[in-house]
Amino acid sequence: TIKTLLHGPETNLEVAQSLVSRLVDVDTFDESEAVVVNYRSDCKKFRNHVRVGALRDEKSGNVTHLVGVFCKLRDDLND
Repeated sequence: TIKTLLHGPETNLEVAQSLVSRLVDVDTFDESEAVVVNYRSDCKKFRNHVRVGALRDEKSGNVTHLVGVFCKLRDDLND
């Protein structure tokens, strides 16, 4: 779930949930993105650019898969 991927005391869950809610309407969804604070397993925080896009069947246009990319932006938020 998104909560297991994006979590921590300073992670804005409203932004993460907004990202997920845009995915729900697959008929109109194309792609969505957000920047959030996230945490490594050692509890150090970093900024993450999250981008999610829909892959559609060429003939039907139906969404067949969702692809998510997480890109670490900064690792020095622990000062």
